[in-house]
Amino acid sequence: MGLHIPRFVGIHMITSLRRHPTRIAVFAIFVLGLALRLYCLDCYSLWFDETASIEVAQRGLHAILADRFGWMQVQTPLHYLTVWLSMQPADPTVTSIFVRLPSALAGTLTIPVVYGLGSRMFGRLPGLVGALLLALSAVHINYSQDVRPYALLTLLTALSAYCLIKADQSDSPAWWGAFAMSTAANIAVSYNVLTLVLPTLAPYILWVLWKAGKAALPNPPAKTIKNFAWSFALSASLRFKRRAVPRSIPIYAILALAGIGAASMLALVDLTRVPRTAPDLQNLPVSALVTSITELAAWFTQFDIDAQWERLVQLGVLVVAMIGAYAGLRRNSKGGVALCLLFMALPAQVLAVLGTTNVVYQRYALFVMPFYFLLVGNGAAAAASSLRQFVEARVPRIRPLPSKWVAVMPVALIMLPFFYGTYARSTDHTERSLVYRPDLRGVSAYLAQHAGPEDAIIFAGWDPTVSYFYWKATPPAPTYSIMDPVLFSRHVKGAVYWVVSFTDFDLPPELAHDPRWSETARFSRV
Repeated sequence: MGLHIPRFVGIHMITSLRRHPTRIAVFAIFVLGLALRLYCLDCYSLWFDETASIEVAQRGLHAILADRFGWMQVQTPLHYLTVWLSMQPADPTVTSIFVRLPSALAGTLTIPVVYGLGSRMFGRLPGLVGALLLALSAVHINYSQDVRPYALLTLLTALSAYCLIKADQSDSPAWWGAFAMSTAANIAVSYNVLTLVLPTLAPYILWVLWKAGKAALPNPPAKTIKNFAWSFALSASLRFKRRAVPRSIPIYAILALAGIGAASMLALVDLTRVPRTAPDLQNLPVSALVTSITELAAWFTQFDIDAQWERLVQLGVLVVAMIGAYAGLRRNSKGGVALCLLFMALPAQVLAVLGTTNVVYQRYALFVMPFYFLLVGNGAAAAASSLRQFVEARVPRIRPLPSKWVAVMPVALIMLPFFYGTYARSTDHTERSLVYRPDLRGVSAYLAQHAGPEDAIIFAGWDPTVSYFYWKATPPAPTYSIMDPVLFSRHVKGAVYWVVSFTDFDLPPELAHDPRWSETARFSRV
């Protein structure tokens, strides 16, 4: 009997694989994404923004939940609570694995959510391609190894969009509740949700509510109000039955939006306590509203190849995304196309407007990446389908094997630069833009070992704040910034250590042979 159990289990597993090949593919992509995000998680030292998050979280639970406007001004509770919890197993100055682990897990969990979004909006193949593009994205991997809220913001944004689509398709109170909870959690992770995510979702939410209310339009207004009141009464008594109530705007949708509104109001109250600078629309050229979209799309697709070739590849990916939008409209996936285009257009334009008087970064809109990749995936799937139909029509005698393999070509061509970008990031090339991070942990350890109280440490390019973090605020020698106007009036008895941070910096030959530059240490990676 015992000899037959392994055989039975093996047959069952093979049968399961044959019945659910898509699930296996999603799981394989998930494992690939997890491996890429866990690989070399502690290879790079913490940089300035990461140490800022850690230092704020070190203030403790009371400060995170109550005293929310200290050094960081806007302190969202969920992000800093996550950082505080991840700090407990080990000192971040010793290892950064634990403090970066939540971002790595959030980045990995985004992959199956993107597949779910794509399969709901466009189909299984576009969902698989979009999920694989995200898993291989060097940019997304980079921010999945960052002690900042961007990876979690991307996950919760994709999750709230997925819950909204499921709520629209199923009209289920559970999915409306999931949409409300994921959106409220997103607000607690980053206040950028108020300015970038919610304005983008708002048109789609209104469209969903309009569709729900349109079904009740044939009824007289008085009857519509009566049906709405009857729906509320049945829901409150927990005896609600779908067929018993005519379709109108569901009460649970309104309750979900009310919950999101309450969370938004709490966040807005927080934001009103922070000094603000209104944007200056006079300094915003109209062309910037368009170029901001293409620049964001280019930022998503960085492969660390020659600049001219990279621009060409980025343009090709953008064309495939446009094909995906067109194919979605042709195949009656208007809702999915509209949602993806909203995410591509509105956040980029809001950043362009805010950038007229504020310092903004494209990483604030990292949450747009899944929707762009889904358009690319739909375009690749459409190209594969068209190519297969062409081959089958032109070469009917030798199908189906050649047509299936030929259809894979558009998807493989899209994947090639992403594979290369991931490879480039994972290899040890200090000058590559995708992999370079100043090794502040390494230089701090080096100076702690070599510098003394009579020496001086001068920072050029690097902010000494991070080294102070690794030195526990007790540097081994007096530190100065190269921007200090009275720097050269200082009198130093010992050696002078220059800490220079530029990816293309090389010591000039005349200095390299100068005996005063007795030793040059360069740090890029531990």
